[in-house]
Amino acid sequence: MDRDELNLFVAAELARLQRNFDSNVRNKLSGKRRRRRLLKALGGCCKMCGSTRDLTVDHINGRNYCVRKLSSHMRVTRYLREYEAGVPLQALCRSCHGKLEQARRRNARQTVPF
Repeated sequence: MDRDELNLFVAAELARLQRNFDSNVRNKLSGKRRRRRLLKALGGCCKMCGSTRDLTVDHINGRNYCVRKLSSHMRVTRYLREYEAGVPLQALCRSCHGKLEQARRRNARQTVPF
């Protein structure tokens, strides 16, 4: 491979990497926009304390899948589909969501017969 061919190869690789980088940035931004749109549709603030910081999505009636196994992109997409399908969701700040989940777990333990 001579010098000109090497320069063309390097230029093509740089262009390919830049396209991939731009695509990843666009996807990340569109995911953030979808998440903001969902949280705005859910009221834009925590249902328990009214905070607008660190908002999360809570399934009022629980869910039947593990959220941690989904990427953040797929998680937001799934939440949007569920919201559009009428699944009861609410916006909660991280602190209130943790307290609510702790209370739900405590209640679930108390109702399990031994």
